[in-house]
Amino acid sequence: MEQAGTFVFLDYYGRLAIERGFVKPDAAAEDEDSEGLPSVRGAAKPKVPMINHSAALIEDLTAHKTAALRIELANNPDVALVAVVHAMLLSVAYPYNSEQSALQFADARTAGAVDEGR
Repeated sequence: MEQAGTFVFLDYYGRLAIERGFVKPDAAAEDEDSEGLPSVRGAAKPKVPMINHSAALIEDLTAHKTAALRIELANNPDVALVAVVHAMLLSVAYPYNSEQSALQFADARTAGAVDEGR
């Protein structure tokens, strides 16, 4: 706990929340190595396996995720309103970066032009 960090944030209801005991992964690894065990410099670290998925699988999973999000937003209008306001605020406050929200929306005039191929 003496090396652990703390996160201070506001929770969902606006109350102050404090989470303690967070340690960076590399700090924890250094701690385990220094517990009296001899360490070898330059020892090969195990490689993290790379998982490559096919484009068809990724497309299918993305479609399922999109459908699930649509259903949840349809069932929770309060959350849907917050998501729309957040996406709109990001487009106003940070117009130079449009990739900050997963929610995509368009003006009705713009959407009609896109649908008609203009």
